[in-house]
Amino acid sequence: MTDYPSEASALLEIQKIEQTQQLTSISGSAEAGQYTLFYRVTFSVIDQNGDIIIPRNTISTSSVFNSNATKIL
Repeated sequence: MTDYPSEASALLEIQKIEQTQQLTSISGSAEAGQYTLFYRVTFSVIDQNGDIIIPRNTISTSSVFNSNATKIL
């Protein structure tokens, strides 16, 4: 790990970061009941010569959160 790309043996290039959310359920009183949050990162890794070590790839994760209007966040 270095602050200077010229000193690195490989360079992680982040092409895109995407965060989205989706309402996945509604309570009987028409309030949001549950959300799913999605996080995606598209990246590639190149070496000092500019050769691709890891081609463009996307990794993602998601988490489900319950909403409770009676609780203070």
